[in-house]
Amino acid sequence: MAEALSVAAIAIKTLFAAYLLFAAAHKLVDQARFEQTLEDYQLLPRWALAPIARLLPYLEVLTVCLIVWPATAVWGLLLCMGLMTAYLLAMMSTLLRHIQLQDCGCGGIGSQAAVDRWQLTRNAVFILLCVTGAVLSGAVLQIDYAGTLIGVLVGAIFTLLCLALEGLHSNDRILQGILSHE
Repeated sequence: MAEALSVAAIAIKTLFAAYLLFAAAHKLVDQARFEQTLEDYQLLPRWALAPIARLLPYLEVLTVCLIVWPATAVWGLLLCMGLMTAYLLAMMSTLLRHIQLQDCGCGGIGSQAAVDRWQLTRNAVFILLCVTGAVLSGAVLQIDYAGTLIGVLVGAIFTLLCLALEGLHSNDRILQGILSHE
């Protein structure tokens, strides 16, 4: 049982490490676009946009570093939970204020993920997974190499599945928009 919990903890850590690296890369590749996305949320004063657009990707990378280092994994997952909560609250705020964003700023390179219920649900699930991962990482210490490999592979599969689902969701929204204009 302890080995299964350890595998689950490693899978969750792998998921968030990969996901946050992908998110940070997305933000770093086109910082001007990310800064514009932050402005579109209408939550921050103009003077704060550029510094936050520059610092947030590095905070995501720092979170990854904390997650992958066993001694700081719990803190990394808690920081990840904080980031996911902040992102969730920002997206909820735009929906409640009827601001329609075509890009949440969290999608992938070259994709635009609109702020909608899908993004809210994804982040809520991610918050629960962060808590689960933190609890498991704090409670479980021993695992062999095979268990570690299985955990990493399961986490990688879940990461690819999440990215594929987001791509399908984004493409469906784009396709519906094209079809409605014909």
